[in-house]
Amino acid sequence: FTALAGVMGKHYALKDGAPVEVAEAIFESVLPRNASDIVPKTPAGILVAVADRLDSLVGLVAAGCAPTATADPYGLRRIANGMLQTLIQNGVSVSLARAIEAAATRQPVEVTEEQRTQ
Repeated sequence: FTALAGVMGKHYALKDGAPVEVAEAIFESVLPRNASDIVPKTPAGILVAVADRLDSLVGLVAAGCAPTATADPYGLRRIANGMLQTLIQNGVSVSLARAIEAAATRQPVEVTEEQRTQ
């Protein structure tokens, strides 16, 4: 990601006439970009940011790209930390097991029971 991640999406959404709330959710969808970054604060931004990360995590694990003890080439640990940071800092209570199950049913690849519980 670059420093402009989400910024240009927000700009283009506003230029295209999207509601401010939609443009803000587009910006927040990439937050946090690193461990010291801000997290999404709007309900739509939180939802999109968490759903996007959950989809990436479940899909990449199902595709055989789970991190190992020595390698995480797809940054899944960073993605997971960002998702949890967003949930915790906003006081959002969610069943991760149910969220993983929901994401697993929408993947283009099969997600095994073992992968759902990794």
